[in-house]
Amino acid sequence: MPETSPRKPSSIDVARAASVSQATVSYVLNGKSAGLVSDETRERVLAAARKVGYRPNSLAKALLKGRTNTIGVFVSFLGSRYHADIVLGAQEVLEEHGYSLLLTASETDHKARASRISFMMNHRVDAILLVGGFYEDMTQPLCLNEAVAERLPCVVVDDAYAHSTVDCVVSDDSQGLALAVNHLKSFGHSRIAYLPAPWKGTTADARINGYIRAMTAAGLDVMPELYAPPAGAGDEIANLALELLRQPNRPTALIAANDHMLGYTVRALRELNLSTPDDVALVGYGNQEIAMVMELTSVDQQPRLMGKSAALRLLARLEQGDMPHQTIQTPVKLVVRASTVGEAQP
Repeated sequence: MPETSPRKPSSIDVARAASVSQATVSYVLNGKSAGLVSDETRERVLAAARKVGYRPNSLAKALLKGRTNTIGVFVSFLGSRYHADIVLGAQEVLEEHGYSLLLTASETDHKARASRISFMMNHRVDAILLVGGFYEDMTQPLCLNEAVAERLPCVVVDDAYAHSTVDCVVSDDSQGLALAVNHLKSFGHSRIAYLPAPWKGTTADARINGYIRAMTAAGLDVMPELYAPPAGAGDEIANLALELLRQPNRPTALIAANDHMLGYTVRALRELNLSTPDDVALVGYGNQEIAMVMELTSVDQQPRLMGKSAALRLLARLEQGDMPHQTIQTPVKLVVRASTVGEAQP
């Protein structure tokens, strides 16, 4: 005969073990025993619950209250410390307010992502936090259609295309590029090139526009030869860097849309026998592990702060209901390392 799963202990088992009524068990386990149950009986019930291995059905209780105290978190790319830090920041705030996280991820198309959103909604999450870029639609991530239709509170982090239908949290890329350009200008650089992101989305656009504004504000020329077209990945990035650096009047500094692009740029520098920062200073974006290992100056987006800001916005929407949708920009900071100043910073 097939094996059957052992029966889970119930409140009836607790009542029998403690020699009390089921009503008494209910009062104790639901925290309503004050004035109704003696301290001695209360302790006997709790000891009996531990002895029989009773675990309350928190989902059933939550459904009776209309909330599960669970936030669904969807991450577009789990292999990123940046995204992980956003989730950790959100978790810190949400757990302080009594919420747990239900985490899921998908790097595939919008249908797979929509399936993950439905999964979370089927588990009755109170709200949804989307982390990462969702570029199937230039107005709203398609995977959010069901959640938005049911008026489930949602916040998107690191993408602002959906700003008209949900709250969004992004880092202040205008500030980030201004910090990078002004830092390089302070070291005498005027020919500052920019390697744009190989992806599409609001963050890519914000960084390109931030570079142009920062250069203009600093009184520096934005010349076509310094403004590279978006590259693909890997060798394409290295080849694009080679094109920039082989110019007769090559740039003396280069800013990349993310840190990983600089790894390929360093390869191009070595091929041309150029050093950093003496020949070409480098600034990345994201302050990822590669920037720390290679001593690259980088813009830190402070992802934990982004996660905390997103969580606070979710909590506000849960408490206050209908509010105008808002796009929140969180501050960034520049972490200076050897790739711009010649030696590691303390």
